[in-house]
Amino acid sequence: MNDLRLLDSSVLIRWERGQLTEERIFAEEGQYSISAIVVSELRVGALRSGKSTMADKRYRFVDDVVRQFEVIPFDLACAEAHSKLEARQMSQGRPLGAKDLIIAATAIAHNARVLPCDRWSFPYIDGLEFDLIAE
Repeated sequence: MNDLRLLDSSVLIRWERGQLTEERIFAEEGQYSISAIVVSELRVGALRSGKSTMADKRYRFVDDVVRQFEVIPFDLACAEAHSKLEARQMSQGRPLGAKDLIIAATAIAHNARVLPCDRWSFPYIDGLEFDLIAE
């Protein structure tokens, strides 16, 4: 395992809201990146805010995140990992959300750890390494 860590949208949303500090999120040394789908999730939140001061704040936050972290695209290696994960999860009767599976596939394809806040999806993905960031 290398030192690449993928930040889940749950971490970034809590950071934006002031519920997590940078010290807590970046407690470990290493390279922090995000999956391209996380950018989409954050942009959806900004778009759903309409035209308001909150929307402007969210747009700026997403722009800052994109500038600050490498965005890892969903490429062929991720697609291969995704197909295996989804087939395995479905055969085990544990289907997961498409976005979480894309994040997990990106992590597996790039030999990275996922850093989520929630404990609902990632612990159930065989072969995925993650470090839960508690609030």
